[in-house]
Amino acid sequence: MKLKRSKLANYLRKKYYAYLKIKHYQHAKRMPESEYEDYLIKRYVEFANKREYSRGKKLSLENPRTFTEKSQWIKLYDQDPRKNLYSDKYTVKEYIKETIGEDYLMPLIKINGKDCFESFKEIDFNLLPNRFVMKCTHGSHMNIIVKDKTKVTKRDFREFKRKINKWLKTDYTYCVSLETQYKGIKPRIIIEEFCEDLSSEKTRDYKFMCFNGKCQYFWINEDCANEEKETCTTFNRDLSIAPFNMNVGMRDNISDYTLPSNIDKMIEIADTLASNFTFVRVDLYNMNGKIYFGEMTFNSAAGYDIPYPAEYDEVLGDLMKIDLSKREENYTYRLK
Repeated sequence: MKLKRSKLANYLRKKYYAYLKIKHYQHAKRMPESEYEDYLIKRYVEFANKREYSRGKKLSLENPRTFTEKSQWIKLYDQDPRKNLYSDKYTVKEYIKETIGEDYLMPLIKINGKDCFESFKEIDFNLLPNRFVMKCTHGSHMNIIVKDKTKVTKRDFREFKRKINKWLKTDYTYCVSLETQYKGIKPRIIIEEFCEDLSSEKTRDYKFMCFNGKCQYFWINEDCANEEKETCTTFNRDLSIAPFNMNVGMRDNISDYTLPSNIDKMIEIADTLASNFTFVRVDLYNMNGKIYFGEMTFNSAAGYDIPYPAEYDEVLGDLMKIDLSKREENYTYRLK
């Protein structure tokens, strides 16, 4: 009986949070730009209070000091047209080709000569290989991984269609709070080859935190396709373990964090891709000794990745050099 009640409670909790997420999205999408500052201030406090170690934090957009404060500031005032291009999972591939080369890209799967699709109807499922990854190009967490197409049922296919159609109608700018780099990106679908690291049973995602064009820290997410079992470890640029973590509760949980032999090359690639950006997180994969580009994220966890312990929020903030005059010059988002 207790188990049934627990399952019911979890189900109701998920339904409630899904309802709140929809309400938030609808409100944020209708909001005039003159209210963006006030909205970010309220949203920041809301997210900070979810973590005991950061409760009581307040956001100052006039003189931000910490990493999370500056992460919110750059959403509105560190505007750069390249962010829009590089947040698009299709157009960013041109940047990768031009800077580090096509060999670092996961190969795209073409159907009838096309490698990018505007609707699910354009995709002939029968022409896809047995393993692939389907992604929407205009946001995050919009992926469908198929490891064995022969096991995909009609019900699975209908669920794929439902998810893709829902994602295509979503403006990711407003999903979590405000991530203005996604504004105006055309919703599309790409399909990449599925690549598996044969040297490990778990998928590892390498996330490089780059401040003003240089990687300072990186962390490894292990089992990143399974959020319930996901673990991570954070490293300094010199490859020693950092004294903080970007995911509270995941401190040094990776049982074997032997770094790949080409980790220095990965750091070099992150530096190259991050050139001239105030902050960007460059995500890379290392599959069977070969490096692949993942994505570029200009607001890690929508800017709400509060380091643990909390004092490192200010340490990371010192690394992020921003031009405060940009706020005074930009009246688009200023409160009237």
